[in-house]
Amino acid sequence: MQFRNRNTIIASAFILLVVAAGTAAGVPYWKAQTAKSNELPPLPEPERVSENDMRILEELGGVLKKIDSLNAFETAGSIRVSDPDEGEQSLEYHYAKRDSLSYYKLGQQETLSNGKIVVMADHYAEKLFVTPAGQTPKAGFMPAGDQLAAFLTGEGYAIRKSETDGMRYIELTRPNHINYKVYRIGYDDAGLVRESFIRMTDISHPLDTSRDRIIRTSADRWIVGRPPTDLFDIYRLIKEEGGSYVPMPAYQHYDIILTQ
Repeated sequence: MQFRNRNTIIASAFILLVVAAGTAAGVPYWKAQTAKSNELPPLPEPERVSENDMRILEELGGVLKKIDSLNAFETAGSIRVSDPDEGEQSLEYHYAKRDSLSYYKLGQQETLSNGKIVVMADHYAEKLFVTPAGQTPKAGFMPAGDQLAAFLTGEGYAIRKSETDGMRYIELTRPNHINYKVYRIGYDDAGLVRESFIRMTDISHPLDTSRDRIIRTSADRWIVGRPPTDLFDIYRLIKEEGGSYVPMPAYQHYDIILTQ
Protein backbone atom coordinates (compact mmCIF):
# COMPACT_ATOMS: atom_id res chain seq x y z
CA MET A 1 0.00 0.00 0.00
CA GLN A 2 1.30 3.46 -0.92
CA PHE A 3 0.64 6.48 1.28
CA ARG A 4 -0.45 9.64 -0.49
CA ASN A 5 1.51 11.83 1.92
CA ARG A 6 4.81 9.98 2.18
CA ASN A 7 6.70 12.95 3.61
CA THR A 8 4.53 12.83 6.71
CA ILE A 9 5.09 9.10 7.09
CA ILE A 10 8.84 9.27 6.58
CA ALA A 11 9.12 12.08 9.10
CA SER A 12 7.03 10.07 11.54
CA ALA A 13 9.42 7.14 11.45
CA PHE A 14 12.29 9.36 12.48
CA ILE A 15 10.13 10.97 15.16
CA LEU A 16 10.21 7.57 16.86
CA LEU A 17 13.97 7.99 17.20
CA VAL A 18 14.39 11.75 17.61
CA VAL A 19 10.98 13.24 18.33
CA ALA A 20 12.33 16.43 19.84
CA ALA A 21 14.71 17.05 16.96
CA GLY A 22 11.80 16.78 14.57
CA THR A 23 9.90 19.28 16.67
CA ALA A 24 12.71 21.82 16.67
CA ALA A 25 13.27 21.42 12.91
CA GLY A 26 9.65 22.24 12.23
CA VAL A 27 9.46 25.41 14.30
CA PRO A 28 10.01 28.05 11.54
CA TYR A 29 7.43 26.48 9.20
CA TRP A 30 4.80 25.98 11.84
CA LYS A 31 5.25 29.42 13.32
CA ALA A 32 4.61 30.77 9.82
CA GLN A 33 1.45 28.68 9.65
CA THR A 34 0.39 29.96 13.07
CA ALA A 35 0.80 33.53 11.86
CA LYS A 36 -1.57 32.82 8.96
CA SER A 37 -4.33 31.46 11.18
CA ASN A 38 -6.84 33.77 12.83
CA GLU A 39 -8.84 30.95 14.42
CA LEU A 40 -6.57 30.19 17.36
CA PRO A 41 -6.25 32.29 20.51
CA PRO A 42 -2.80 33.78 21.21
CA LEU A 43 -0.34 31.72 23.21
CA PRO A 44 -0.28 32.47 26.93
CA GLU A 45 2.81 34.02 28.42
CA PRO A 46 5.31 31.23 29.17
CA GLU A 47 5.28 30.17 32.79
CA ARG A 48 8.37 29.34 34.77
CA VAL A 49 9.15 25.65 34.40
CA SER A 50 8.61 23.74 37.63
CA GLU A 51 11.38 21.61 39.07
CA ASN A 52 9.35 18.49 38.33
CA ASP A 53 8.81 19.45 34.69
CA MET A 54 12.48 20.25 34.34
CA ARG A 55 13.38 16.78 35.64
CA ILE A 56 11.04 15.25 33.05
CA LEU A 57 12.59 17.32 30.26
CA GLU A 58 16.09 16.38 31.37
CA GLU A 59 15.05 12.72 31.25
CA LEU A 60 13.56 13.18 27.79
CA GLY A 61 16.73 14.90 26.60
CA GLY A 62 18.82 12.05 28.03
CA VAL A 63 16.79 9.39 26.22
CA LEU A 64 17.04 11.20 22.88
CA LYS A 65 20.74 11.98 23.27
CA LYS A 66 21.45 8.33 23.98
CA ILE A 67 19.81 7.26 20.73
CA ASP A 68 21.48 10.10 18.84
CA SER A 69 24.91 8.99 20.08
CA LEU A 70 24.63 5.32 19.09
CA ASN A 71 27.12 4.45 16.34
CA ALA A 72 25.73 0.98 15.63
CA PHE A 73 22.16 -0.23 16.04
CA GLU A 74 19.17 -1.73 14.25
CA THR A 75 15.47 -1.16 14.81
CA ALA A 76 12.31 -2.24 13.03
CA GLY A 77 8.60 -1.83 13.51
CA SER A 78 5.48 -0.30 12.04
CA ILE A 79 3.82 3.05 11.42
CA ARG A 80 0.04 3.33 11.48
CA VAL A 81 -1.80 6.45 10.35
CA SER A 82 -5.46 7.27 10.91
CA ASP A 83 -6.57 10.05 8.58
CA PRO A 84 -10.14 11.41 8.31
CA ASP A 85 -9.91 11.47 4.51
CA GLU A 86 -7.69 8.48 3.76
CA GLY A 87 -8.81 6.09 6.50
CA GLU A 88 -6.28 3.88 8.32
CA GLN A 89 -3.07 2.79 6.64
CA SER A 90 0.13 1.14 7.83
CA LEU A 91 3.70 0.52 6.72
CA GLU A 92 6.62 -1.50 8.07
CA TYR A 93 9.98 0.18 8.57
CA HIS A 94 13.54 -1.02 9.17
CA TYR A 95 16.42 1.28 10.10
CA ALA A 96 20.06 0.47 10.80
CA LYS A 97 23.26 2.39 11.33
CA ARG A 98 26.87 1.24 11.50
CA ASP A 99 29.39 4.07 11.75
CA SER A 100 29.15 5.88 8.36
CA LEU A 101 26.86 3.20 6.89
CA SER A 102 23.09 3.51 7.02
CA TYR A 103 20.08 1.54 5.84
CA TYR A 104 16.43 2.59 5.88
CA LYS A 105 13.42 0.76 4.52
CA LEU A 106 9.89 2.13 4.57
CA GLY A 107 7.28 0.03 2.85
CA GLN A 108 8.59 -0.59 -0.67
CA GLN A 109 11.36 2.01 -0.54
CA GLU A 110 14.93 1.25 0.54
CA THR A 111 17.69 3.79 1.06
CA LEU A 112 21.32 2.71 1.54
CA SER A 113 24.41 4.85 2.12
CA ASN A 114 28.04 3.74 2.31
CA GLY A 115 29.30 7.20 3.20
CA LYS A 116 30.22 7.95 -0.42
CA ILE A 117 27.00 7.47 -2.36
CA VAL A 118 23.32 7.05 -1.50
CA VAL A 119 21.09 4.62 -3.39
CA MET A 120 17.31 4.82 -3.03
CA ALA A 121 15.32 1.95 -4.52
CA ASP A 122 11.62 2.54 -5.10
CA HIS A 123 10.35 -0.99 -5.69
CA TYR A 124 6.81 0.28 -6.33
CA ALA A 125 7.85 2.65 -9.13
CA GLU A 126 10.77 0.38 -10.19
CA LYS A 127 13.33 3.18 -10.07
CA LEU A 128 16.83 3.52 -8.62
CA PHE A 129 18.12 6.93 -7.53
CA VAL A 130 21.88 7.37 -7.06
CA THR A 131 23.35 10.50 -5.51
CA PRO A 132 26.60 11.47 -3.72
CA ALA A 133 26.36 11.18 0.04
CA GLY A 134 26.10 14.43 1.96
CA GLN A 135 27.79 15.25 5.22
CA THR A 136 26.88 12.74 7.94
CA PRO A 137 25.29 14.61 10.87
CA LYS A 138 27.38 14.49 14.02
CA ALA A 139 25.97 12.99 17.16
CA GLY A 140 25.06 15.26 20.02
CA PHE A 141 22.67 17.68 18.33
CA MET A 142 19.82 17.07 20.80
CA PRO A 143 18.85 20.10 22.90
CA ALA A 144 19.55 20.25 26.61
CA GLY A 145 16.74 20.20 29.16
CA ASP A 146 16.67 23.98 29.60
CA GLN A 147 16.48 24.47 25.82
CA LEU A 148 13.63 21.99 25.61
CA ALA A 149 11.93 23.83 28.46
CA ALA A 150 12.22 27.20 26.74
CA PHE A 151 10.78 25.85 23.51
CA LEU A 152 8.00 23.69 24.93
CA THR A 153 6.71 26.17 27.45
CA GLY A 154 6.86 28.90 24.81
CA GLU A 155 4.59 26.71 22.68
CA GLY A 156 2.17 26.23 25.57
CA TYR A 157 2.64 22.48 26.06
CA ALA A 158 1.78 20.78 29.33
CA ILE A 159 4.26 18.07 30.33
CA ARG A 160 3.42 14.76 31.99
CA LYS A 161 5.26 11.55 32.82
CA SER A 162 3.73 8.16 33.65
CA GLU A 163 4.77 4.51 33.99
CA THR A 164 2.81 1.43 32.92
CA ASP A 165 3.89 -2.23 32.67
CA GLY A 166 7.59 -1.47 32.71
CA MET A 167 7.31 1.33 30.16
CA ARG A 168 7.87 5.01 30.84
CA TYR A 169 5.91 7.64 28.95
CA ILE A 170 6.48 11.36 28.46
CA GLU A 171 3.57 13.27 26.97
CA LEU A 172 3.37 16.85 25.72
CA THR A 173 -0.14 18.21 25.29
CA ARG A 174 -1.74 21.39 24.01
CA PRO A 175 -5.30 20.80 22.72
CA ASN A 176 -5.39 23.84 20.40
CA HIS A 177 -1.86 23.78 18.99
CA ILE A 178 -1.67 24.63 15.27
CA ASN A 179 0.84 21.84 14.62
CA TYR A 180 0.76 18.89 17.01
CA LYS A 181 -1.81 18.63 19.81
CA VAL A 182 -0.15 15.62 21.44
CA TYR A 183 3.30 14.07 21.42
CA ARG A 184 3.91 10.94 23.44
CA ILE A 185 6.90 8.63 23.49
CA GLY A 186 7.27 5.40 25.43
CA TYR A 187 10.67 3.93 26.32
CA ASP A 188 11.93 0.94 28.24
CA ASP A 189 14.35 0.62 31.18
CA ALA A 190 17.27 0.63 28.74
CA GLY A 191 16.20 4.05 27.46
CA LEU A 192 15.20 2.77 24.00
CA VAL A 193 12.10 4.34 22.47
CA ARG A 194 9.53 1.63 21.79
CA GLU A 195 6.53 3.66 20.68
CA SER A 196 5.30 7.12 19.82
CA PHE A 197 1.92 8.77 19.39
CA ILE A 198 1.29 12.03 17.55
CA ARG A 199 -1.97 13.93 17.05
CA MET A 200 -1.49 16.30 14.13
CA THR A 201 -3.76 19.29 13.60
CA ASP A 202 -5.50 19.86 10.28
CA ILE A 203 -4.43 23.48 9.79
CA SER A 204 -7.49 24.10 7.60
CA HIS A 205 -9.74 23.15 10.55
CA PRO A 206 -7.48 23.58 13.59
CA LEU A 207 -10.19 23.42 16.26
CA ASP A 208 -12.04 20.42 14.80
CA THR A 209 -10.48 17.39 16.51
CA SER A 210 -12.36 15.01 14.19
CA ARG A 211 -10.05 16.28 11.42
CA ASP A 212 -6.86 15.43 13.30
CA ARG A 213 -4.43 12.89 11.85
CA ILE A 214 -3.20 10.24 14.30
CA ILE A 215 0.22 8.64 13.81
CA ARG A 216 1.29 5.66 15.91
CA THR A 217 4.79 4.24 15.60
CA SER A 218 6.02 1.11 17.34
CA ALA A 219 9.47 -0.48 17.47
CA ASP A 220 9.12 -4.23 17.69
CA ARG A 221 12.88 -4.81 17.49
CA TRP A 222 15.85 -2.93 18.93
CA ILE A 223 19.40 -4.28 18.70
CA VAL A 224 22.29 -2.19 19.99
CA GLY A 225 25.41 -3.44 18.27
CA ARG A 226 26.85 -3.85 14.80
CA PRO A 227 24.25 -4.89 12.18
CA PRO A 228 25.35 -7.35 9.46
CA THR A 229 27.51 -5.79 6.76
CA ASP A 230 25.42 -7.12 3.85
CA LEU A 231 22.49 -4.99 4.99
CA PHE A 232 24.41 -1.91 3.78
CA ASP A 233 25.67 -3.43 0.50
CA ILE A 234 24.65 -0.96 -2.21
CA TYR A 235 26.18 -3.25 -4.83
CA ARG A 236 23.30 -5.70 -4.54
CA LEU A 237 21.29 -2.95 -6.26
CA ILE A 238 23.79 -1.32 -8.63
CA LYS A 239 27.24 -1.86 -10.13
CA GLU A 240 29.85 0.38 -11.71
CA GLU A 241 30.20 -0.01 -15.46
CA GLY A 242 31.87 2.26 -18.01
CA GLY A 243 32.43 5.03 -15.47
CA SER A 244 28.81 5.10 -14.40
CA TYR A 245 26.27 3.03 -12.47
CA VAL A 246 23.84 0.48 -13.86
CA PRO A 247 21.28 -1.77 -12.14
CA MET A 248 22.29 -5.26 -11.06
CA PRO A 249 20.68 -8.07 -13.10
CA ALA A 250 17.88 -8.58 -10.57
CA TYR A 251 16.87 -4.94 -11.13
CA GLN A 252 17.77 -4.51 -14.80
CA HIS A 253 14.18 -3.52 -15.62
CA TYR A 254 14.42 -0.58 -13.18
CA ASP A 255 15.07 2.94 -14.44
CA ILE A 256 18.23 4.39 -12.91
CA ILE A 257 18.44 8.13 -12.20
CA LEU A 258 21.78 9.72 -11.39
CA THR A 259 21.75 13.01 -9.49
CA GLN A 260 24.44 15.36 -8.23
